[in-house]
Amino acid sequence: MVRQYKKKTERGTTPLMVMEEAARRVIDEKRSLRTVASEFDINFMTLQRFCAKIRSGGQPSVGYATPRAVFRNDQEQLLVKYIKRASELYYCLTPDDVRKLAYEYASINSVQVPQNWVTNKKAGADWFTSFSQRHSSLSIRTPEEVPSLPTGIKTTPEMIRPFNEAAPRQKKIGGRKRPRSSISTSTPERHRLQEEHLAKEAKNPKIDIKKRTKKATKRNLAFTDETNTHASDNHCLLCYDNSRSEEVWVKCTGCRKWAHEACTDRSIPYVCDFCKD
Repeated sequence: MVRQYKKKTERGTTPLMVMEEAARRVIDEKRSLRTVASEFDINFMTLQRFCAKIRSGGQPSVGYATPRAVFRNDQEQLLVKYIKRASELYYCLTPDDVRKLAYEYASINSVQVPQNWVTNKKAGADWFTSFSQRHSSLSIRTPEEVPSLPTGIKTTPEMIRPFNEAAPRQKKIGGRKRPRSSISTSTPERHRLQEEHLAKEAKNPKIDIKKRTKKATKRNLAFTDETNTHASDNHCLLCYDNSRSEEVWVKCTGCRKWAHEACTDRSIPYVCDFCKD
C-alpha cells in the first residue's frame, strides 16, 4: 500500500453548507441537477447522491469515508490531548510508548483493531506515522484544558495511565524570619537598621556593669607607675579580711602585699609592721 497517497482530484472537498444550498435549489426550486452542479462547481453525480440521501430521510455527509480508521475523531482527539499534557509535565512518551498506549486505549474501549496490534500488543508503525502526520501540533507546550468526555466514550487515556500527583506543600509554622536583600549603606536602609537596633535594645535592655556593683578599688601609694589592679580574692595583711565596697587598699613596699588603708598608719611610702621588724 502507498504510504503517502496524493489525491488527483478535488472531489470530496466541497463544504457541507455549499452542498446543502445546491441540494435546496434542486429539490425546492425544481432546477436542473446539471445546471446547479455547474453553478457551484460540483460534480453532478456527487450532487445527485447528496440529494438522494436527503429525499430518503438520511443524514448526508461530505468527503470520503475512512473505513480503515481505528479511532473516531473524538477518541483520537482525547489521545492527542493526553500526549500534549504528558509533554507539558515532562513525562516524555517515546513512539513505542504511544503505540502501546493506543493499543491499551483501543482494547478498553472495545475498538476493533488490526490483527498485528493484537499480536504485538501495540499499534502498528504505519498507524503511528499517519497519526503524527494528522496531528503535527503534538510539539506544542501550551496548557490545554481537557473537556468533559463526549457521548459514547467511557474511558480516557488518563484513566489507563494516570499522572502521579505531588503531595500538597505544607506551610512551615514559625522558624527563622527570612531576611531581605538590600543595600545597607543607603540612607533609608540605614535608618531602618537603626530603628530595628533601638527596638531590639528597648526589648532587651543591657545591664550597666558600672551600676551593677561598686568594686573595691586599690591605690598604690608607693609606686604610682603600676596599674591599680583589683585583688578582691586577696586578704588584708593586717586584719585578714576580704575587700569591701568602696574600700581603698595600699601596698607594702617591702613584702609587696596589700592592706586596707584604714588598717595602716597612712604613711607614704607604706611599710608594714612585719617588714619594719
